[in-house]
Amino acid sequence: MDAGPDVGLGHLIRSIAIAQKLRENYNETKICFLTKDNQFSTDLLRQNKFQYILQGKRLEENFIVETIQNTSADILFIDKLFPYLSVFIQEIQKNIRVCMFHNLCDGAFECDQFILPASHVSDKIIKDKRWVMGKVKLFEGFSYIVLNDNILKLKRKSNINADPMHIILTTGGSDPKGVMIQLLKYLEGYEVTGNIKITALIGQYFSHYVELENLRNKLSNIVNFKSFNYSDLAEADLAINTFGVSTYELIYLGIPTVTIGHAKSNAHGSHILAKNFGFTYDLGLFDDLNQQHFLNTLNTLITNQKELKEMQQKSSGIIDGLGVQRVAKLIYNLGVT
Repeated sequence: MDAGPDVGLGHLIRSIAIAQKLRENYNETKICFLTKDNQFSTDLLRQNKFQYILQGKRLEENFIVETIQNTSADILFIDKLFPYLSVFIQEIQKNIRVCMFHNLCDGAFECDQFILPASHVSDKIIKDKRWVMGKVKLFEGFSYIVLNDNILKLKRKSNINADPMHIILTTGGSDPKGVMIQLLKYLEGYEVTGNIKITALIGQYFSHYVELENLRNKLSNIVNFKSFNYSDLAEADLAINTFGVSTYELIYLGIPTVTIGHAKSNAHGSHILAKNFGFTYDLGLFDDLNQQHFLNTLNTLITNQKELKEMQQKSSGIIDGLGVQRVAKLIYNLGVT
């Protein structure tokens, strides 16, 4: 799997959480990551004491085939958004079992296992007959959402404060699209409704520090910047975030959340989650967002604590935090059958 300024860090971080659980619960010491050669990936993997093989200039499929041929691995776990073809998955299954995570490509229906750690996909996808008629075993829903230990250590938010209301902006570890910068620009000259403070959480590998520094003196003193820390999420009364893994972390913590899709697929998921469950509020595709819509939404929610409390109540118990254990068990059982 990949990580970095252009693709974000979410997929790698959750895969590391799964690998840690395999190592902890099943003494699976021979775990190796396949990744591209960049500092973001290698730093995280070294910090967590995992081996890795670098892709180099090899094409994706060639890289996987060569690695399988040169190792004695039993399972290939794929958490990468890449259009793997059915014929490719069929070919590598001659030598290895395949578990795919989240990537709804054609090859998904040829895997031994497919785990969909989300509840923001359309009924059309879930009801696809290939899940029933094919050989792949599908596991989907909130039960398989993987949260890392930093989130699991935190307590769920129990109330919504109004004096002041604390609003968190969080757009991921690297924010390749520059969502944070645009949201902060929207807040220039913002007329405050009520007693609030806004904290922009800046990810470890944030890609737009120059623009961020240029904005510091243009913003109201109710807006401040902090380096990202998971504990700050749990202090929020309202969060605004780019839709993805972090959205489910906020749901787990009981934080009412406004979500923005940084790509069309994310925007689609953001819409479905908000429509079907009501514990998030969807702002649509980032490319279509404008200042008026953003500020109107913010003011509406700030002045409507009842709605925020209802969002919080609806999220109670939806994610139990045991998804990483379930996923690790599925992968382990696939290897021993």
